[in-house]
Parts: sequence; C-alpha cells; structure tokens
Amino acid sequence: MSDNIGCGTSSASKCVDTGSAYACTTCSSDTDCNHLSATHYCNSGTCGACKTSDNSGCSSVTTSKCISLLSIAQCTACAIDLDCNHLSSTTYCNNGTCGLCSTSTNADCSAPPAPKCSISSGSTFSCTTCSDDSDYANFLSTSFCEGGSCVTCKTSDNSGCTPPNSVCVSSIPSGNICTSSPTSSSCPNNNSPPIGGTLGVTPTTGGIPLSTSFTGNLNGWLSQNGGTLTYALECSRIYQGNSIIS
Repeated sequence: MSDNIGCGTSSASKCVDTGSAYACTTCSSDTDCNHLSATHYCNSGTCGACKTSDNSGCSSVTTSKCISLLSIAQCTACAIDLDCNHLSSTTYCNNGTCGLCSTSTNADCSAPPAPKCSISSGSTFSCTTCSDDSDYANFLSTSFCEGGSCVTCKTSDNSGCTPPNSVCVSSIPSGNICTSSPTSSSCPNNNSPPIGGTLGVTPTTGGIPLSTSFTGNLNGWLSQNGGTLTYALECSRIYQGNSIIS
C-alpha cells in the first residue's frame, strides 16, 4: 500500500485500506502517480503526462501547455505567455511557440542596438536591429530607427530635432545630432557647412605673371557633421601691366 504497487491504471493509481481489504482508487496527489511510467501528475483524480494547473511535464517550447482532453492530460501549443512561465528562459508565447522575447510587444529586447523581437531559424526568437520607430516604444528615452540603428534624430525628416537646432545630421562617431539650419541649400542631405577655419594665400600681392607660384593654406576648418572634409581651391588673377595685383 505504501508504494501503490498493483494499482497500475491512471484512473485508479492509489492503493487504500478499506478496512476489510486493499483497493485501488483515484489519485489525490502527484505522489499517487509516481509508480506509473509516464503519467506522474494527478489531475482531478486521474494521472496524466502533465499537470494542468501549472503545465509541469510540458517542457518543449512548441508544446508547453497542459490540457485535459477526454480526461487525458496532454501537452499542446501555448496560447498566452502564462503557458510558458514554467520554462526557464523562453517565457513569451509567440503564435504557439515559447520564445526569449515577444514579437508583439518586443518585451525583453532592452538593448538599443537590438530592440526588435524576430523569429529566427528553427522557430526560435531573438532580439534584432530595428526596422521602424515603433520598435523603440518600450524605451523611456525618445529613440528613432534609421538604417537599422538607434538614433536620437532622423536625417530623413529631422524627427527629434527642435529649434534652434532643428536639423538632424549624421555625426561620426557620435551618431546623429541636432544642429542649426544650414546656411547653404547646396549641401547634400541638409548637412551643415564647415566652420571655424581660415584661408591664407602667399604671397598676397605682387608677383610675376606665369612665373610666381602661389600657396593656399586652409587651417582649422571643422566639419559639423563629424566627417572628413575635402578641399578644392579656385584661383583667379588680376593683372596690371606686368604685375599681378591680386
């Protein structure tokens, strides 16, 4: 009676003393099912392969939920996140499969470089780069998606920038930054012109036509976009007699 040996059916797995004899009856706890080979959980008097109350025995991400079908407990696909809670790392239900993150809310994707939950090979789920601004809805700070990266503003439409720094430009390695409106409409992508430099020409006056060499010096110019500047000098000369005056 102590080990229920002899009571080998899922509907009568427990051995009890009736006073005049021993008899098999329904289970009242999981221990009453331990001697059975594959049905170790007691569900309302019947031993089953899993536990309907907490999904114990359903350890696969594709069949994590325990249900009773015709009084037989069996594992099936998840319907809600709660059906995955007993699994250690895949606690979100995504269309019947438990995953590391939630494809509907991007829950558990908390790193800005990978805010989006996506399905990957083998029906698993992982956090990946963003595809649109909505992938950052869970972040406290305002973030935008551009080119698969998290940025503070968008160069495409200046989202995230307000006057007086209303123009978003790409700044390497800082990322996108907001700056004042560019003074030249010819700059590509609304990028701001370089600032802070000087132009020097030697010699500044005099010289002999077709003989004197002039040197141009550009010093201290900085790109407001954080990029590399490319210079091009255009020269013109004004002659007076045999001398160059400018």
